[in-house]
Amino acid sequence: MTSFEWVSMAEIISSLESGSRPRGGASDTSGDIPSLGGEHLTSDGGFDFSKPKLIPRKYFASMKSGHIRPLDILIVKDGATTGKISLVRSDFPFAEAAVNEHVFRFDLDQTRADARYVFRYLHSAEGQRAILADFRGSTVGGIGRTWAQGARIPLPPLPEQRRIADILDRADDLRAQRRRALMFLGELAESALTRISDTSSKVVALGDVSTIDAKLVDPREDSYASYPLVAPDNIESNTGRIQNVRTTAEVAPISGKYLFTESDVLYSKIRPALNKVALPDFAGLCSADMYPISIDAGEINREFLWATLRSAAFLAYAQRLGNRAQMPKLNRAQLFGYEFKLPTLESQRAYVSELQMVQKLDHRERAHLGKLDELFASLQHRAFQGEL
Repeated sequence: MTSFEWVSMAEIISSLESGSRPRGGASDTSGDIPSLGGEHLTSDGGFDFSKPKLIPRKYFASMKSGHIRPLDILIVKDGATTGKISLVRSDFPFAEAAVNEHVFRFDLDQTRADARYVFRYLHSAEGQRAILADFRGSTVGGIGRTWAQGARIPLPPLPEQRRIADILDRADDLRAQRRRALMFLGELAESALTRISDTSSKVVALGDVSTIDAKLVDPREDSYASYPLVAPDNIESNTGRIQNVRTTAEVAPISGKYLFTESDVLYSKIRPALNKVALPDFAGLCSADMYPISIDAGEINREFLWATLRSAAFLAYAQRLGNRAQMPKLNRAQLFGYEFKLPTLESQRAYVSELQMVQKLDHRERAHLGKLDELFASLQHRAFQGEL
């Protein structure tokens, strides 16, 4: 058993501060120094700079607080993601950067605390509870500087902190490798769809090769009591698998539902679930928030339509319509008005065969990632209980 000393975070923090932005805020064209907000911190403790916000160098130089330094720990201080936390590691891409008024940055007394160890604890479930114990407010709540006084951390000697951090870093690296592999497989499927679509000069609207034949029925009728009921929440976003389905008798729905068959494609028309598309292998009822799409089998392959509705091109189309129309749902005219290149059926089937191989690899990688997540959670728990 490792011996711990439980201390207040305030005892080991050297400086704790938030930043600011110039009047008018920050955008991707308003300067040349990155200004980090909560949206730039990722749930895995890293950073996302795909949508940068910049402040002028002169303003950055005038800031009395909020300059980011190596081994700083950044934490979102207010809003829906309060407590989200990231560590400024050696691979941080900017020599100069700042936090805005929604983020705390703090550094540590390095004679007592290792930044990687402290980050790992605060990123854990126990650490998050300790941070959020200071949460206050209802509409746009958050934490104040006093969170550090109330949050306590189990602190072993420095060499032991570094040993624990090394173990957790190595385990987390394995998870990151799996996530990168999954991202690559997604990109592979997308590029294959683009490649095979580019072989065709035939442009069709979705309504040319599919329709909605399903009728709206009253699920309260006894004849539908044993039917499976599928809603957007039953569709897994990454794989399109249908899961946790209950019968209409168990759910007891009131409003009308669509009657679909095992040859339909189920598409969620509500935002933000526009990427939820399923290929049912059973007949049942689906919520009115979904479209059961019937295909013209002589024109389009069912799995090819599934891939088309999940493609980056279609999602961009659907999101643009939503932003312009300020509508919570994609209507039929918008859905069936989508135009795309349609390869021959032979080419579609070739793509589906390639897609199925990618999906097998994807399923394997997700299973491995699930086991690694369980292992990492166990290691975290044992590490901060003195059992690692």
